[in-house]
Amino acid sequence: MVSLISLYRRRFQLQKFFLRIKGARVGELNTFHSWIKIVGDPKNLKIGHSNVFNEQVYLNVKEKIEIGDNNHFSVGSKMITTKLSDDLSHHVSYPIKIG
Repeated sequence: MVSLISLYRRRFQLQKFFLRIKGARVGELNTFHSWIKIVGDPKNLKIGHSNVFNEQVYLNVKEKIEIGDNNHFSVGSKMITTKLSDDLSHHVSYPIKIG
């Protein structure tokens, strides 16, 4: 018999499936403790193996975000690839790479 806690955790693992359908590259053995908020194109996202994502993780993937293996993202972690230019006239994007 499957416990309620196991069912609760399993629903967040579906996000790997949905991210892959949308074009993200997601490795194996990643643990999601909540839904990740993703803004931008999921095709710009690459997640390695054995990472842990806690609650309220936010990824702005207007530019590429590459996450390696064995990382742990704490509650409320944010990765933002865009910022306002120095003259405040437009947005500028930069890629993020985490080992």
